[in-house]
Amino acid sequence: MSATARTTGWAATASGNNRLLGTACMLGGVVAVMDSLRWGVLGLSDSDTLTGIVFIVWAIGSIAGLLGLIALNVVGASPVTRALAMLPVLGFALLAATSVLQLAGLIGADNPIFGVGWLLIYGGMVLVAILTLAAKTWRDWRRFAPLLTVVAAPIGFELGALVGNLGLGVGLIYLFWVLLGHAVRTAQPVPVPQTEERIA
Repeated sequence: MSATARTTGWAATASGNNRLLGTACMLGGVVAVMDSLRWGVLGLSDSDTLTGIVFIVWAIGSIAGLLGLIALNVVGASPVTRALAMLPVLGFALLAATSVLQLAGLIGADNPIFGVGWLLIYGGMVLVAILTLAAKTWRDWRRFAPLLTVVAAPIGFELGALVGNLGLGVGLIYLFWVLLGHAVRTAQPVPVPQTEERIA
């Protein structure tokens, strides 16, 4: 089998994978946006059981989207950059796990573990945004998608405070995770360059 044929087969598999992972990220973001709108309409200010479930769904979807980024070589093909890109994945995994514990009544919403999770998520996303811009795998609007998830956070909270409705502001933040999922879902796989050779 020639290297070209192998690359074609890899691209087909990777394309299917990133569509699945991107779709999961989009769905997680949509669910979170809908819950934020619920907050806005009902005027909620504290998390309830449904929001805890939504956090878990959003975290799983976001993990899928980030794994899609890594698989697409968006942050670069280096083991170091891939390892750094796993930081927000760990943060989301921690968020999902602590949300499960909270729903089970084992910890409260003020548990410091939540803070560690959020720190890993947004600190990690800053690194992912920088690595994505530096790698230049994505050269269109997609390259800004990870950065927008970071920038949207202070803007969303500020907007929520400005209009007096936290739910609407937070909904803007989650909307950019839907955009990130769309970027992953519609991206074309870029294989790591390799020397073409023919195998008997």
